[in-house]
Amino acid sequence: MAVNTSTGFEASILGPSAFEAIFRGGCIEIRTGPQPETADMPATGALLARITLDGGAWQAGVSTNGLSFARNGRYVYKDAAQRWVLRGLAAGTAGWFRLVGNAPDAGGVSFDSPRIDGAIGLDDDSPGDFQMRLPTLAMATDTGIEIGEWWFAIPPL
Repeated sequence: MAVNTSTGFEASILGPSAFEAIFRGGCIEIRTGPQPETADMPATGALLARITLDGGAWQAGVSTNGLSFARNGRYVYKDAAQRWVLRGLAAGTAGWFRLVGNAPDAGGVSFDSPRIDGAIGLDDDSPGDFQMRLPTLAMATDTGIEIGEWWFAIPPL
């Protein structure tokens, strides 16, 4: 599937907030199965891992270990000063991701929560509509993968 942005994200980015403020302190969740049809829909599949600052524990509403972003024109990047690490939480096969902000998000249907969803594929140059590529899709509790680069374009490419 293609990248999907939530109504909450779209309303915020068109209004008073910039991308880096909307998602500051948030994390990227890695989940099993196919992504939902829209980012307004509930999260599907099992939560396998999170990408956080140094792979540390993350909790909504607490800025500890949350991600930071930098912007250049219409592109948003991983803050180069941060070390992002995917840390496994459970065993399974990665299928999709959801970027969430730091504000509490119960994961259900929401037209207010900022979210960006995308598909995950292998980092082996195989064809596919993937917004994130990883060296392995097999996740386990001891999985740790450093994320060297990350970017997002507004509007998505």
